[in-house]
Amino acid sequence: MHAKNHAAGGVRPALPELRLQVVDRNFAFRACNYSLYPSWLAYPWANAHLVIRGTRPYSIDRCDRTALRSEASVVASMLEATTQYSEGLDADAVAAALLEFAESAPRPAQALLNLNTLAKTRRVTGQLTVLGCRIASVSKAGELSTLGGLEFDPPLHSEPGGPARTDGLRVRHRILLRPGTRVQFALPQALADAARRRPRPGQRIEQLEILPSVFTDCTTFRTLWPEGPEPLLGERYRLDFGWQDQAATVALQPVPPAESLLNDEKSLVLEADPAA
Repeated sequence: MHAKNHAAGGVRPALPELRLQVVDRNFAFRACNYSLYPSWLAYPWANAHLVIRGTRPYSIDRCDRTALRSEASVVASMLEATTQYSEGLDADAVAAALLEFAESAPRPAQALLNLNTLAKTRRVTGQLTVLGCRIASVSKAGELSTLGGLEFDPPLHSEPGGPARTDGLRVRHRILLRPGTRVQFALPQALADAARRRPRPGQRIEQLEILPSVFTDCTTFRTLWPEGPEPLLGERYRLDFGWQDQAATVALQPVPPAESLLNDEKSLVLEADPAA
């Protein structure tokens, strides 16, 4: 599978990679799709999906969600989404669309964060914020709430902030983070990489996995990559872009469901059939 060379003056730039997932033929862009990464919808971050359908010719559905100015409801975030549809495409046109998508779209990643790498319990007053996003808060009455879809291990607890002050007000409750408290949530990979380079004291990203942003059903997968493995629902693959005869090529690698970018796992490269 080949795409046009976008390099100027013969320079071959480093091309990004994507994650593809095999899905049901009836896969559609709905709010429930974000259950792949439940925290994503609650955050003001850009996102994009690409769905490839059909068999010679192919069609492509693309959905882009622009970054919001602040945390917003599901309804508001859906209003910020734009969609594009193309049909009658051959395999090379699909490769070109994948290349353009990889160059322009943000890549979602799932991070495993250790929120307390210290040997003692951390106490956070009011709300717990990670990478600029509020993931937990405790009210003045002591009610602890967390962002929907997130699971903390071990679970969070709270404690009273102290006795009433002389002015009659109580010190706010505090969130307790026991040593080794971990949480997973989705965010743009660029943001996660920046956080890894400049970690906050007492916190560490322990695992980082690129999430799928390209989806296709079994039949379409088989015609685009006839020499590839048997497609299975839920299976994920790495789409790598390289160069061959001055044209960008799309290569396919199967990856484990929980492959971490912090590991050096490798797998066999499967080239797409240019004649597909």
